Amino acid sequence: MEKFFVNLATLIRLLCYGPLIIIEQRPNYGFIVPLYLKLLNGSRVFMDIDDWTLDYLTLKPLIRFEVRHLLSFFGTYCDTCIVSSRRLQKRLSRHFKKTHLLPTYVDHHRFTPAKTKKSDGTVVFSWIGTIFQDFTRDNVLFLIEAFAGACDLLDKFEGIRLDIVGGGDYFTAVEEQVKNRFSDYPIKMTPWLDPEKMPAYLQSIDVGLYCLLEPSLFQESKSPTKIFEYYACARPVISTSLGEAKYFVKTDKTGILADSLDAYTNAIVRLFKDPEMRVSMGREGLSMVERKWNMDTACADLKQIVMAPMKKKGKV
Repeated sequence: MEKFFVNLATLIRLLCYGPLIIIEQRPNYGFIVPLYLKLLNGSRVFMDIDDWTLDYLTLKPLIRFEVRHLLSFFGTYCDTCIVSSRRLQKRLSRHFKKTHLLPTYVDHHRFTPAKTKKSDGTVVFSWIGTIFQDFTRDNVLFLIEAFAGACDLLDKFEGIRLDIVGGGDYFTAVEEQVKNRFSDYPIKMTPWLDPEKMPAYLQSIDVGLYCLLEPSLFQESKSPTKIFEYYACARPVISTSLGEAKYFVKTDKTGILADSLDAYTNAIVRLFKDPEMRVSMGREGLSMVERKWNMDTACADLKQIVMAPMKKKGKV
């Protein structure tokens, strides 16, 4: 009942402004307001979906109904749908007349390369993120095993370190695994880092790690924002190829794609041993961010998507 009155108050308030351009962040019960505005005064509605989280229940506990079952309804009344990955574009294009691909790029004015060289000689490999489900835990444990294997191949633990920076419900479980199985390896677990400190932290590492293992609609739909953040700080990336990463990580140019445990281990060894390669890959990744994979480009693309229909009608 509370949601009903909040939506009603919102509708009455927004009607005072006349026709609007509305960007709806993911389909849910709140779509009722944009829908009525479209029907009442011709407001234009854009659906923005940046990952697949559409299997949750709505109308519970009265009716067991998943949001994804309403996609055709949303598609009927939305002017277009903006998605962050090719997997989403393929999945949602059957419901929406127009689906525009707009990856979640990086703010390259905020994430920038370090101005001075590192004084510490340790080569730091880093994964950042939220360990919020069992498959995320498995992704991180894969990275840890690959790192431990690299240390064994190098036969040295000095001068190398793995950072796991994040949080989530499964962070403690990963931390326990590190204590019980990998206590002899230089692995540092940081449970949370202030977002304001993240750019400076990424400037302090040497290689960014990204990993998606199990094929699923959720994992394949993720836009690899972390990869863009690594690149913006001129850091190379080691990544698996599942999902969007393969479109942005170019082996031997901006990083290394590695899908098996042995391949990932060897990639860590290779980048640890070759500082010049780390630098050249980081520079190439930074160049790509400065040219295209940044928030300025995303804003320009979004503006073009939103304004294009108006231009055709002669309203701009």
